[in-house]
Amino acid sequence: MASPTRDEMDMTRHDSYRLLREREQTIPNCKGRSLQLDSRWRVVDWISSFEFPHTVIHLAVLLLDLYLDTYVVLPSQLYAVAIGCIVIAGIVLLLLVDTKYLV
Repeated sequence: MASPTRDEMDMTRHDSYRLLREREQTIPNCKGRSLQLDSRWRVVDWISSFEFPHTVIHLAVLLLDLYLDTYVVLPSQLYAVAIGCIVIAGIVLLLLVDTKYLV
């Protein structure tokens, strides 16, 4: 099996991004009702510190925002929720696209 060309890899990145952007439009917006909004930036910074594809990080933050907007989360549980969001985002990405072409 031949390795993909640079053009094929760029096309795959573009298609993956477009697909995720289209699906993102159907996701409900965050209303900012969380009691943990003051701590959110720390968790987002922590999530961003990992070397995951950008789509995983963005999806994990979106899931985190939606979860925090819906449920009451204690400060001691915040990072556990964030880990769950990262795992779910990674699984979703694996199911949607072939991640070997993503940066």
